[in-house]
Amino acid sequence: MGHLVLEKILKVLYVKNVDNSVPKVHDLLRLADKALIEIPEEREDELDLITIFNISTR
Repeated sequence: MGHLVLEKILKVLYVKNVDNSVPKVHDLLRLADKALIEIPEEREDELDLITIFNISTR
Protein backbone atom coordinates (compact mmCIF):
# COMPACT_ATOMS: atom_id res chain seq x y z
CA MET A 1 0.00 0.00 0.00
CA GLY A 2 2.92 2.35 0.69
CA HIS A 3 4.04 2.18 -2.95
CA LEU A 4 0.56 3.09 -4.14
CA VAL A 5 0.40 6.14 -1.85
CA LEU A 6 3.81 7.36 -2.99
CA GLU A 7 2.90 6.76 -6.63
CA LYS A 8 -0.30 8.79 -6.30
CA ILE A 9 1.55 11.66 -4.57
CA LEU A 10 4.18 11.72 -7.30
CA LYS A 11 1.51 11.70 -10.00
CA VAL A 12 -0.27 14.63 -8.34
CA LEU A 13 3.04 16.50 -8.28
CA TYR A 14 3.52 15.63 -11.96
CA VAL A 15 0.15 17.23 -12.76
CA LYS A 16 1.07 20.28 -10.68
CA ASN A 17 4.56 20.71 -12.15
CA VAL A 18 4.35 19.39 -15.70
CA ASP A 19 1.09 18.42 -17.38
CA ASN A 20 -2.36 16.91 -16.84
CA SER A 21 -1.44 13.89 -18.94
CA VAL A 22 0.07 11.60 -16.28
CA PRO A 23 2.57 9.00 -17.52
CA LYS A 24 1.63 5.35 -17.11
CA VAL A 25 4.73 4.56 -15.08
CA HIS A 26 4.94 2.75 -11.74
CA ASP A 27 8.66 3.28 -11.11
CA LEU A 28 8.77 5.84 -8.29
CA LEU A 29 12.18 7.26 -9.19
CA ARG A 30 11.20 7.72 -12.84
CA LEU A 31 7.97 9.40 -11.76
CA ALA A 32 9.86 11.78 -9.48
CA ASP A 33 12.23 12.59 -12.33
CA LYS A 34 9.38 13.19 -14.78
CA ALA A 35 7.59 15.36 -12.16
CA LEU A 36 10.72 17.54 -12.00
CA ILE A 37 11.32 16.73 -8.34
CA GLU A 38 14.88 16.74 -7.02
CA ILE A 39 15.42 13.64 -4.91
CA PRO A 40 18.49 13.33 -2.66
CA GLU A 41 20.70 10.35 -3.52
CA GLU A 42 19.89 8.45 -0.31
CA ARG A 43 16.18 8.78 -1.08
CA GLU A 44 16.73 7.55 -4.64
CA ASP A 45 17.91 4.23 -3.23
CA GLU A 46 14.81 4.03 -1.01
CA LEU A 47 12.45 4.76 -3.91
CA ASP A 48 14.19 2.07 -5.98
CA LEU A 49 13.90 -0.42 -3.13
CA ILE A 50 10.17 0.31 -2.67
CA THR A 51 9.60 -0.07 -6.42
CA ILE A 52 11.51 -3.36 -6.58
CA PHE A 53 9.65 -4.72 -3.55
CA ASN A 54 6.31 -3.72 -5.09
CA ILE A 55 7.13 -5.43 -8.39
CA SER A 56 8.25 -8.62 -6.64
CA THR A 57 4.96 -8.86 -4.69
CA ARG A 58 2.68 -8.57 -7.72
